[in-house]
Amino acid sequence: MNPAAAALVLGSCVLHAGWNLLVKRATDKDTFTAAYLTASCVLYAPPALYFALRTSIPFAGWLCIIASGTLYSLYFLALGRAYFHGDLSVIYPVARGVGPVLTAIAGHLILGERVTAAGAAGIALIAGSVFALQVPVARPDREGAPVAALLWAGCVGALYAAYSIIDKQGVGVIRVHPFVYIYFAYAVSALIVIPLIVLRHGLRRTLRDWWKDRTPAVLVGLLNIGAYTLVLIALSLPRSPVSYVVPLRTASVLVGVLAGIRVLKEEGAVVRIAAACLVMVGVALIAWKG
Repeated sequence: MNPAAAALVLGSCVLHAGWNLLVKRATDKDTFTAAYLTASCVLYAPPALYFALRTSIPFAGWLCIIASGTLYSLYFLALGRAYFHGDLSVIYPVARGVGPVLTAIAGHLILGERVTAAGAAGIALIAGSVFALQVPVARPDREGAPVAALLWAGCVGALYAAYSIIDKQGVGVIRVHPFVYIYFAYAVSALIVIPLIVLRHGLRRTLRDWWKDRTPAVLVGLLNIGAYTLVLIALSLPRSPVSYVVPLRTASVLVGVLAGIRVLKEEGAVVRIAAACLVMVGVALIAWKG
């Protein structure tokens, strides 16, 4: 794998785990999702327009942007529901573990990407490690939460795999500028999510919650696009197959698990940290031997 691509992906891991922590801590996950998508679109509009005016997006690129933006919207909504039911130190790695497994399969079957024996071993180790984190999955004060938490986490992982395949085509094959691509995909997502949230909760409550959570929402808005822009740049580089880039992003599992345990005081520290360390071994196999 391209060393520069690996460095970009690992840097994005810290940013990604950080904004997930903020989403988990939000009181109302739905209105907070609408708030940080709004912040992302507003804050990144100037640089996005600057680059957009200096590049062209072919029709196939727009199709990828619209498809990914639609999947992003489902991903963000599902993520909020997953964190409503489960711990950060469990939901985060489970969701991140489903994605690499599905992406590796799709990358091989759909894109024809080659996976070496070491790369396959790394992917298998990551998958096994994160799925070992499923117990306990949910908050004990909610009846039926374990099943709901697993379903939502699995949904997040599946959407993660699906949009990663499309994004690889958009920035790696069609060659849309990565920052322009991510901004317009987020704009599509915002156009879908915000009206849904307003219809569900009402404009007054949505605006009230936006104002109450304005500081963390702005932080998530900055970290969210910033983290994924690094990933898209990595995907646009040569020797950076999506079946390796997506599993490598699972390095954020360790950061997410530590944040859940240290910041949110979640239980199961020994098992969760041990599993996260095994994920890091899998990451090393992918980055240096894949």
